[in-house]
Amino acid sequence: MKQRKRIMPQGDAAMEGTMLDPGGGGGGGGGGGGASLPSDSSDHNAAAAAAAATTTTSESATNGPSINNGRESNDSALQTLSPREMSPKKYEHPALTPYNRRLSKNTQYFETWQHRTSIASSGGGGGTGSNKRGSVVTPSPRKLPSIEKKEKIASLTEENEFLSKEVRVLCKDKSSLAARASQLEDDLSTILAKTHELVHENSNLSSQVDDTRIQICAKDSMMTSLAKAKSILESEKQYLQEDKGFLENQLLEINKKLRETAKRADEAESTVASVVQQIDGLNRNLARMSKNDASFEVQEIVKQMELHSLQACKDMLKKELKKLTATVIKAREEATEAKMVIDNCRADETKFKADVVRLEKALKSASEYSGRLEKQEKLLKSNIELFDARVRSLENELSFVKAERDAAIKAKIQKEAASGGMEAIKASIHILHENAKKGHEQVLALSGLLPELAEDKARSVEVSKTLEMKARELGARSTTVATAAEEQLGKLKEQVEALDSALEEAKDAAEESESKAWQMIGELSSSSPASQASGDHESSGKVDLPAATTYILGLGLLAYSVYISNHA
Repeated sequence: MKQRKRIMPQGDAAMEGTMLDPGGGGGGGGGGGGASLPSDSSDHNAAAAAAAATTTTSESATNGPSINNGRESNDSALQTLSPREMSPKKYEHPALTPYNRRLSKNTQYFETWQHRTSIASSGGGGGTGSNKRGSVVTPSPRKLPSIEKKEKIASLTEENEFLSKEVRVLCKDKSSLAARASQLEDDLSTILAKTHELVHENSNLSSQVDDTRIQICAKDSMMTSLAKAKSILESEKQYLQEDKGFLENQLLEINKKLRETAKRADEAESTVASVVQQIDGLNRNLARMSKNDASFEVQEIVKQMELHSLQACKDMLKKELKKLTATVIKAREEATEAKMVIDNCRADETKFKADVVRLEKALKSASEYSGRLEKQEKLLKSNIELFDARVRSLENELSFVKAERDAAIKAKIQKEAASGGMEAIKASIHILHENAKKGHEQVLALSGLLPELAEDKARSVEVSKTLEMKARELGARSTTVATAAEEQLGKLKEQVEALDSALEEAKDAAEESESKAWQMIGELSSSSPASQASGDHESSGKVDLPAATTYILGLGLLAYSVYISNHA
């Protein structure tokens, strides 16, 4: 029987993931070389198959064709495995999202495998009853599993560098967040100081309002007393006016009586003077007649009697004149006293008028001052209400600032925990790199041991199976670790994308509340008299929160949650 020697290229075997397995040979009347799939091919990945193919190919290339019970050394058929048959679980895993499938490169390989399988099925030959084998399609060269692992390690290294950059950004934002927290503490202390000042000013205004109310009560009592005094003065003025009218009437009557008495006295004096003149004339006539005629003695006696009567009348008239004079003098004295009383009444009236004018002016000024005090009281009440409203709004803003500060403290703690989670992720990636390096070294070491075991075919087959199992275990382990890393990165990206929207909304709400708080604080600082001098400095202390802080905090929280879920 003629023996044939077929040596598969090592690159082709690695590309296709072929495995050499003892199968049915070519007998008389039988078909071409029989091929069989491994029973556990669906439980392993492409990397293990490639490692086994590399081992078998190196053995055949070293020893050449060997005879074993009259059968060819390459009696086992070459079989190309589907990537879905090699690792179906990997394609069924939900973590392989479209942006992660580019890391495995299985999609392109699956398309190439389908194309080559169709060519092999169309061009494969059946035997004619002899030892004739079917034609085997030589696959195109494929990268070694070590190169694929190196590429995976390079991609993981890039991810590690990206995570390191994010960790550095987190550290920078940690310092900025600490500065922001210190600034918030300073703003909180400033707001508390302003609150204390406003409370003190409110107490001072309350004391001023109480003093003003006391003054208003005193002014009201004084106005009441002034009104009573004014009414008393008006009644006294009315009484004085009545007395004045009565005295004026009496004075008019006394003047009338005085004029009548003076008229009668003048008439009596004129009558007495005429009587005296007549008596003197009679006396002269009597003296002249006595000289001429003695008969006139009787007439003289008569004349003397008349004279005596006239003298008696004269004396009586003189007495009456004296009485009238005394009455006139008394009336004049009474008139003088009445004039004095009238003058005093007039002086008192002017004095009372001045007092009334002064009291009216005082009452008017007191009413004006009371109106001003009422206006001031209303203004103070409005200011007190305004200050109360501002104090309440300031308390609300303080609660918002405290909540923001607590959130910043919690974010700081979570950021520190996230940094710890990032360190754990870096450590796991480093361990993954070390495991990949160790697996590559083991594959190289096992590949170096294959030429020494080529003397014994059975031993080489057993060793190849052992190496194949170890390679499969190592490939499955590395694939599991890579799959877990890909799943973790996919979940991390999904959670980061989910948190970005929520954190942007929270950031917008926080910026809106912060702008409102600073607006209220600016209004309070501008309206407060005590804080107008320092309003510009306080308003300039506002620091905007960095836009990337919320994203970094969310990323840190996400890394920490992933770290906790991995170590749970």
